[in-house]
Amino acid sequence: MKFHDKSSDESTKVKLAVFQGYIRAWLPVFLTSSKGVKVKSVNIFDFFSGPGEDSDGNPGSPLIIQDEIHNYCKINSNLRNDVPVNLIFNDIKKENIEKLKIALDMNMCEKSCCNYSFFSEDFTKLVQEWLPEMKKYNNANLVIMDQFGLKSVTPTIIKELLTCGKTDILFFISSSYIRRFIQEDVIKEKFNDIDPSQIKNIEYKTIHEYICEYYKNKLSEGYAFLAPFSIKKKANIYGIIFASKNLLGLEKFLEVCWKIDGKTGQANYSIENEYMWHEAGQGDLFEDDTRFTKIKDFEIKTIDYIRTSHPNNKQMYKFCLESGFSIPKANEILRKIQTDEVIKVINIFDNSSARKGAFFLNNNSDAKVRFEIS
Repeated sequence: MKFHDKSSDESTKVKLAVFQGYIRAWLPVFLTSSKGVKVKSVNIFDFFSGPGEDSDGNPGSPLIIQDEIHNYCKINSNLRNDVPVNLIFNDIKKENIEKLKIALDMNMCEKSCCNYSFFSEDFTKLVQEWLPEMKKYNNANLVIMDQFGLKSVTPTIIKELLTCGKTDILFFISSSYIRRFIQEDVIKEKFNDIDPSQIKNIEYKTIHEYICEYYKNKLSEGYAFLAPFSIKKKANIYGIIFASKNLLGLEKFLEVCWKIDGKTGQANYSIENEYMWHEAGQGDLFEDDTRFTKIKDFEIKTIDYIRTSHPNNKQMYKFCLESGFSIPKANEILRKIQTDEVIKVINIFDNSSARKGAFFLNNNSDAKVRFEIS
């Protein structure tokens, strides 16, 4: 039985929910006239599209893309920029593309602002053909790569795609497969600088986070922003890796992830090792035990960052996102430690106390406040 002839399981639905959530957040940035990000065209690439739906008729990424564009246009018709949307679908199997054409045609809207292109070509070859178009300064690109296997989406490909201006990338990868077969030639040639003994010692449930860090290191420090979302399917761990050179893209990806996983924003299963944490001087150990979690760790690191760096809101915005926290979650934690009188927020221009909860953590804000220890 072929993969797309099966009904989607829960892990596949989680993956598609991340894709859908990000597309929904991404479209308004470039299609809403009031957003201020002016582009000539919007390009969405689904390089491993499949036939569009599973055996039960559940939509895959192509139909989700189409549906999200329809919904955006219906709700925001009065705000819609006059910008064409180019949808590029590819699958190496021609029969999948023929099925996809039928599925998309059944849901086609009456307007003609979307341009559809279909291919059944080798992934690497097709990327090279489209790179000149993607690199145009006034184009916005969203690239989805939901590959089977591991041979295609390498750090080299990601780096090349990120040379294209306004480009965000979502790619799916079998992280536990890399760990399991790292010494096999087919894996070793693609990930030849991963130490097999080191990867074998990585805790299994954090393997996808490790692979994301591997990609990040291969892209060079500061070159791009990456974040993982791990997905467990039976004994295997897969996951999505987001990549962009734009902090706004990272912000929107993390917001989607934290809506799915309110504990870590990082997985559809328990990824963190919780152990009993107790702050010295807070009374008897058994009277005030607290689980040491990713959120608690972030709270401690944020306080330390404020103590040593006295950041303004623009610096804090970047710190929170690079720490893997969505802005709503970061605001929640900052409000807590401000209420606990651990930190204070100062207006930069006159050194007065800022209004409580006024942190100005957003992509467009100028430096307005700075954070200090109380």
